[in-house]
Amino acid sequence: MMRETVVNPRPRPMTLLAVMSLALLLGGCAPKEEKLDTSRKLGITDVVEGKGEPVKKGDVVFVLYRGTLASNGKQFDGNMDDSVTKTPYAFEVGRSMVIKGWDEGLIGMKAGGERKLEVPTHLGYGLEGRGDTIPPKADLNFDIKLLYVYREAEKAIFDYDDTVVGKGPEAKAGDMVELHYKGMYLTGKVWDDTKERGATVKYKLDKSSNAIPGMIGGVIGMRAGGKRTLVLPHTLVYGQIGSQAIEAGQPVKIEVELLAVNGQKG
Repeated sequence: MMRETVVNPRPRPMTLLAVMSLALLLGGCAPKEEKLDTSRKLGITDVVEGKGEPVKKGDVVFVLYRGTLASNGKQFDGNMDDSVTKTPYAFEVGRSMVIKGWDEGLIGMKAGGERKLEVPTHLGYGLEGRGDTIPPKADLNFDIKLLYVYREAEKAIFDYDDTVVGKGPEAKAGDMVELHYKGMYLTGKVWDDTKERGATVKYKLDKSSNAIPGMIGGVIGMRAGGKRTLVLPHTLVYGQIGSQAIEAGQPVKIEVELLAVNGQKG
């Protein structure tokens, strides 16, 4: 039996030259990696100053916003113009939950403040863009209204304002109260109104009550006949669980009218 040995022929000089030329040609045609200009800075303009402690890294903020393309002003996202049906958008600042332009741009804002952000593409969605709404390398503009700031150290703290001081008995811990209330998100979207339902609410001011936790401590100190507006963090509502009526993780505003304390009216 004969065996055939296959020897790889040595390339001729002309063949080597052709291969080298092709390699050089292909190398010259390879696309260069595109890079963004990262020297452009974030534009920040405060329209309304706001009040309270400025936002810092780690704070959870609740905002209304409108996002538009810098190139043509076309709106691509937002909840500001539809705040009655939508709830505030919430995120923890500085934790990369949003684009860098937001993580940097909301630092220093105060509750109630309004700010305009001009976000260069390297602090936005970069070379890729986002879906069909934001093209690649797009600069973005945002109008932002800061409604509320939640800090972990303030999880048991609520704000209140007595709009009418009652003249009846004062509500104390353990008392039975009867009241009307109107509950809403910070956008004004109402999730419950007892007057509209035509029924008052009665509960005891202690931990055994089924009332919203913040409406126990929030009513203490009121006098029958009085009216008080409460602003409660989500930790004094139903936390991250929520309920059938209230979305999880949302602070709320509740207008309370205290009708009676232990059956005694104002």
